Amino acid sequence: MTTVAVPSGATDADRFARALATLRGPEITAADGSLVAEDLRTLGQLLADARARTIAAVDQAHPGRATELLSELEDEYGLPPGTGLTVETRQRRLLAKYRARNAGDRLSLLRTIRTVAAEAQIVSVGSATVRGTNPRAVFRFVVLLTEAHWNDTALRATLDALLAQQTTSHVHWIHTVGDGPDLDRFRCDDPASLCDRDVLSI
Repeated sequence: MTTVAVPSGATDADRFARALATLRGPEITAADGSLVAEDLRTLGQLLADARARTIAAVDQAHPGRATELLSELEDEYGLPPGTGLTVETRQRRLLAKYRARNAGDRLSLLRTIRTVAAEAQIVSVGSATVRGTNPRAVFRFVVLLTEAHWNDTALRATLDALLAQQTTSHVHWIHTVGDGPDLDRFRCDDPASLCDRDVLSI
């Protein structure tokens, strides 16, 4: 039985070098310290780099793993530029938007809204409630936000842009402040109840 000397080590380059040495067979001696071993390690490093770049290239097409093409993916999925956010936050926004798939159902809308305001909730109208009074009310809903998010006009504009992409023209929404799951009561003698912000009913 012939023993083939191969380079040692635990790096990807070392592993590729051993594979190359094994493929060449006993015609070469690739023991540690030899020029042949170093040549194989150099080739192994090239293969390891090529493998890493291939994996990275595949990741760039996945919303939850992309790092180098985040701006392009945000543009493709209709998200506002997230250049001031962390990579993890941008990946999370993209993944949520991807999973929503532009569907117009309540859960998909909520997924999209929460890419921008994580605490947001939706209050909608059940058809049984308005069947005999105003059936079209089922096409309205309220987005509940924290007070800080409601005061952020840029954030609300972003939400409007995202929802406009995802809903049909007969669907309408409004933003207000609340903890959910229902609308907060409006009280005329309560300074916390604001006429230009709070919603009396849907």
